Amino acid sequence: MQMQFDLVITDISMPGMNGLELLKSIKRTWPRTYVILLTVYSSFEYAYEANKYDRVEYLLKIESYDEILKTVRRTVEAIEAERAQEMLHLQNELELRAVRRGVEQYLIRHCVVQGKPLPRDLNFAGIGLQPEKQSLLLCTMMVSDSEPLSICEPLSDVLEKRGLQVFSLSLQAEQIFLIQRAEANDENAPEVCISAVGEELEGLNQSAPHSFFAAFVQRFLPWEQLASAYHSAKT
Repeated sequence: MQMQFDLVITDISMPGMNGLELLKSIKRTWPRTYVILLTVYSSFEYAYEANKYDRVEYLLKIESYDEILKTVRRTVEAIEAERAQEMLHLQNELELRAVRRGVEQYLIRHCVVQGKPLPRDLNFAGIGLQPEKQSLLLCTMMVSDSEPLSICEPLSDVLEKRGLQVFSLSLQAEQIFLIQRAEANDENAPEVCISAVGEELEGLNQSAPHSFFAAFVQRFLPWEQLASAYHSAKT
């Protein structure tokens, strides 16, 4: 495993490889790494080459020790600020995904399980599950005491690779799946998608550590028919 450095402080004059060659090598591998170049001589060529790259400081060794420390502190502060910004962005992204996932689960519970109409005031922007698209309905029930995710995760992973979007809701041992086509094309025509889901269900049933029962409605249904299809599949 290759280690990445946040900050490299290097002399320019070194045996074997000089500082500018090291700088080029670092930027090829770790473009976000900060580099501080130290040299005895004030050279336009060195400064010109160093300024070609982002996150590079060029310091003369004749600068005071305090000046060098000030540059290092400033660079470390920039690194810490970037990390804080990245963590904030990641946190916001995770929270947004959780909100979207919650809305999708709410729609399945509210409309499919409880048979209620779509909320009129709900904004579907950014939500993966789209009621205007037809869906395949799949319900699985674990026969033995085991986690429903043992079926949900592998099934979702495989079907998404086939160009299908999978949305699920867990109700104790029961798992409800709505499967939609990401894009309508010949490669994921309805009959191809139905066959793909059937194949994966058969494979999972053979390989899963716990047996499960599956009710698969083998046709794409409009949103308003999903609730009745779900309750029919359970009987």
